[in-house]
Amino acid sequence: MNSLAWLPLFLLVNFLHQPTTLVGADLIQETCQKTRYPALCVKTLKSNPRSSTADVKGLVHIMLEANLANSKLTLATVSKLLKASGDKALKKCLDVCAEVYDNAANDDFPTAIQSFGEK
Repeated sequence: MNSLAWLPLFLLVNFLHQPTTLVGADLIQETCQKTRYPALCVKTLKSNPRSSTADVKGLVHIMLEANLANSKLTLATVSKLLKASGDKALKKCLDVCAEVYDNAANDDFPTAIQSFGEK
């Protein structure tokens, strides 16, 4: 085997372990500019004190947790609206909405958080 075959792997691992030059607000700004809703991303991350010392992976984890919390709140709101509604058409719409948010709150985001933590 070529003695230099391990070099690309070594360089990749070495590169990935280099400290990020951006920290805190600068890292939040740069990371959020790559999202569909940068202002919401910045607001969400800045509202969490852990963001100021987090790396990119930490910021992703914080966003997943925020999305989980928001999906649970939205599911609770939809459930209340379902109970209060007497309109059949509205109930059909709310049923679909409840199903989507139930999946997000009880499967999608918890699974994403768990899977992301394992990497």
